[in-house]
Amino acid sequence: MDHTNDIQDIIHQLTRISIDTDRLHRQEEISQLTPIQKVHEMGSISDLENTITVSKVVPANAKPTIDDLITEITNESLYKQFEDFSYDEILPRFNKTIFDHIVQKMEEAISISTWSKENSWYAPYVAFANWFDNNGIDPSNIFPLTIESGKRDWTIRLYEIAEECRLRKNNGDFDTNRAAYKHAEEYWTHNGNPINIKQLEDAWYKAVQRGKVSNDDNNP
Repeated sequence: MDHTNDIQDIIHQLTRISIDTDRLHRQEEISQLTPIQKVHEMGSISDLENTITVSKVVPANAKPTIDDLITEITNESLYKQFEDFSYDEILPRFNKTIFDHIVQKMEEAISISTWSKENSWYAPYVAFANWFDNNGIDPSNIFPLTIESGKRDWTIRLYEIAEECRLRKNNGDFDTNRAAYKHAEEYWTHNGNPINIKQLEDAWYKAVQRGKVSNDDNNP
């Protein structure tokens, strides 16, 4: 079974910036993805279901943010393994899981001659390879975690889910906003309920009309 969508969702949670002022010097993009430095034994600091808390390596030449110290990741399959494995096991296996995805992206880029320092996955590849090297770990000897498919439930407003979709489109994960909405329709729920493309489109345009978000229809 292909678990690419689940890994991508985890990666987006790892690259999110939670404080507006931090966005002045840090972008929410793949190039800012760095290894997990610590998996906190407490689980979720905000008591969210199926959620773990991690600390991350600060990206090269970047100012530290609160998200480097504390980032919450919601994924039912990941949480179950957090409960099953010891700290010494889950940290390298979690990083290996993400590193395998990065290597896949690298190989795809090499196949079409787009692998270079300008590629979004280049800096993450270097960061993760250095993490394994600095910790004396051969990643080929590490088994990745098993991230099973499952829907992610969002408790934010519908227009904020639409905004998340559009952000992911702008980051290059989808060709169009509608494709991003389709992903949400298939893999996400809202307060436990299914969502669909029309709901997201309607919620977005109502938010635009009310001035809650800026209109970016020139970037459909």
